[in-house]
Amino acid sequence: MRAAVLLLIAVAMSGCGDGGDGERLTREEYASQADAICTKYNEQVRALQNPSNIEELADAADKTLPILDDAIGELEDLEPPENEAATAEDWLDQVKLLKGDLETIRDRAE
Repeated sequence: MRAAVLLLIAVAMSGCGDGGDGERLTREEYASQADAICTKYNEQVRALQNPSNIEELADAADKTLPILDDAIGELEDLEPPENEAATAEDWLDQVKLLKGDLETIRDRAE
């Protein structure tokens, strides 16, 4: 069960960075900062207790959702290079879809 939650987060955070100051980043800076953000939040998810039943799965999802929200917020603060902005936006849209999947897992587990 936890594997499903962690898999969603790992996929959501793969390729993930730290908020910028409004200036566009280079491709390398964007990737590096996104990776740092993902690493930080992946560590928080890994620290959660392994669910051993369906109720604990719902609880794990509840605890994971705010972590994912924080990661998405930081990633949205990054300013990708202009020629990569559409790709970055598409990627963030996919991460947000995974949040919906996690909410569905939580709701069904409850």
